[in-house]
Amino acid sequence: MDSTTMNNRAPHQTVVVVRLLSIQGGYFAYLRALLPELQRGGHDVLLVVITTKNLRPAIQGLLPSIQVRFVDEPSFHNAYLQPCLFRLLQSAHTRYILVNDLYESLFFFSYASLYRKTALYVVVHSTLRDMPGSRKFTVAIIYTLHRLLQSLVAMYISVSSYCAENLISAGIQHARIVVVPNGLPPVQVERVLRSGRNNLSVGYVGRFSHEKGPDIFLKTAALCLDLPVTFTLFGTGPLGEQIREQVRDMSNCQIEPTLNDAGEIYSRLDVLIIPSRSEGQPYAVLEAFQNNVLVIGSTAGGLPELLQGRGIMIEPNTPERYRNALQHVLENGQDVSVMKEAALTYMQRDGGAMRMGKAYLNLLKKS
Repeated sequence: MDSTTMNNRAPHQTVVVVRLLSIQGGYFAYLRALLPELQRGGHDVLLVVITTKNLRPAIQGLLPSIQVRFVDEPSFHNAYLQPCLFRLLQSAHTRYILVNDLYESLFFFSYASLYRKTALYVVVHSTLRDMPGSRKFTVAIIYTLHRLLQSLVAMYISVSSYCAENLISAGIQHARIVVVPNGLPPVQVERVLRSGRNNLSVGYVGRFSHEKGPDIFLKTAALCLDLPVTFTLFGTGPLGEQIREQVRDMSNCQIEPTLNDAGEIYSRLDVLIIPSRSEGQPYAVLEAFQNNVLVIGSTAGGLPELLQGRGIMIEPNTPERYRNALQHVLENGQDVSVMKEAALTYMQRDGGAMRMGKAYLNLLKKS
């Protein structure tokens, strides 16, 4: 483990563990929202990031007030690393560990069993249920281990009711699960409820991976050549080369470099499409809501909890229905205005980082 980011600050009360392979994804938005709220609540926070070496400078630069310990992504699962990690947690006088993954949290069960004064929390952002067939056996093992060892977890913090229901169906006790929806810090956004436009700028913001459905986005674009609509993808991921190859032959679609400033991305968009096959509660929806961008999303996972009355919901894997939804947006500006207004109201009432942080602080107090 790299020791360059450690110093002699006061003992850490709370250790947050997350695996980050991109700074554009929802995990990073989650950290930027939650960690300052924990600090404001009196917690001295240590962030343990499982990542690749090339991402370290960007992560540290975007979280300047947080002390970070980096763990190389390929080496995290090696057995020799676990004693080293345990020494880190002991030296930090850790009272709380928040692990943001069902899989990675398994490596902390032995620590939780040895050091009962440390409370282990597992934050559940996704269900794992809709993984490709080759991974279903691994997913089944992960859920089985959690069912058998759940007494070592102080609480499972689920970002959506859908994720919570999946935990219950896997055998996790209802009393060990609490739903805390994601939140974002407030930003100043020009409050313009656009309607009646003659053209649309439509975006995809997220990881280029099968479960996120970028292929559905491209199929939708291919069906919209007769509409005044342009399509832009912001993201990276394992399907990146395949996506770029397809976009080269499309006249109404382009890929833009990923940007750290969500506001800059959404200032270019009228509509965000989230064509996911599997979701927990994506931060892209909250970012679009906050930046006055209409969301058209699939009914996968926890998306309906956010989009009901605030966006347009489409069955997964149906590009023709996304095309119909875009035509509806072009022709019905008043409907768009009503949904955007409802989305802004949600962010003001329920979508803030302060609300999310308060819920976490209250949970930690009970340990």
